[in-house]
Amino acid sequence: MRRTKTKRWAGAVDELEGRALLSTTTGSSVWSNPAVQADLAKIQADQKTLIADTKAAAPTIQKDEQAIQTAIQNAIANDASVQSATATLNTDQTAAQATLSKDWKAIVSASSISAAIAAAKVYWADATSAAKTIATDHQAVQTAINADPGVVAAKAQLKADDATIIKDEATLQADYTQLAADIKAALS
Repeated sequence: MRRTKTKRWAGAVDELEGRALLSTTTGSSVWSNPAVQADLAKIQADQKTLIADTKAAAPTIQKDEQAIQTAIQNAIANDASVQSATATLNTDQTAAQATLSKDWKAIVSASSISAAIAAAKVYWADATSAAKTIATDHQAVQTAINADPGVVAAKAQLKADDATIIKDEATLQADYTQLAADIKAALS
């Protein structure tokens, strides 16, 4: 019988900066593969770029985020659509409180258990309806705020100022995808 040479797999767990990493060998190290080395170098360079761009953009991003908050406050105070949606929300909340209070009193003052059960069913039906109405009203307020021209402009400015960082993150993700593919190719 003829013996064939097979690659032996030896696995171990190494620690790097407090993190446990699985390391393997298959005769020749994957990490010495030129494609993997190039990927690692590119990842390191792109990480440095991301860090530098993030640091450079931080004051601008912070100002943009503050501008969004200011625009939201201005929309709440001055936008007719936001004020109308907020007024509807407040009216519906007041009506729900009054209805649920009346329903609760009916439960407490019920003369029999069957009357209390019937009143409780009415209470839960009204509570469910009120919750749906109020959730819809909250969404209407949020939609009106998001449609305010000042808020739209502030969010667009943040998106524009954040574009470089988003591009850097996408590049880094592509680097990791390429590294995974090259490691897989080196292992096969």
